[in-house]
Amino acid sequence: MIQPHQLLPKEHYFSEDWFRQEKEQLFDQCWIFAATEAELKDPGDFKTLQYMNHPLFVVRDAAGELKAFHNICRHRGCEVLEGAGNTGKTIVCPYHRWSYKLDGDLRGLPYEEECFEGIEKSELGLHPASVGSYRGIVFVNPSPHPADDFATFI
Repeated sequence: MIQPHQLLPKEHYFSEDWFRQEKEQLFDQCWIFAATEAELKDPGDFKTLQYMNHPLFVVRDAAGELKAFHNICRHRGCEVLEGAGNTGKTIVCPYHRWSYKLDGDLRGLPYEEECFEGIEKSELGLHPASVGSYRGIVFVNPSPHPADDFATFI
């Protein structure tokens, strides 16, 4: 009779430290399904998703390119978009109204002169994620520089 053989030590199935390592080294580097291109036909079309501890969204920008970002405002960490739809030409955070272009750059903020004098808008765009499309299927990766590029993934 063949005896079962444990490939990993049993602690790896319930260890918080092991799970943290898997998230950082494996899952945080994975390409995952986000949408179909049919859902993102027009500039401003977007779809949000949650992957592990990463709130993400993918959007079609003004030039017709797909972009992916972490769904977190740079001001107070509020999610900037919910669900799916069309955001128009600007992504606006519902909390304090910081606005972003469809390419993720910070466009404007209320009371800029009074409260944010000297702020470098070029440094406060949305945090990018990676995006790729294959045969009409859109994938995202939470890393802006994934270990495996999209061409390798497909």
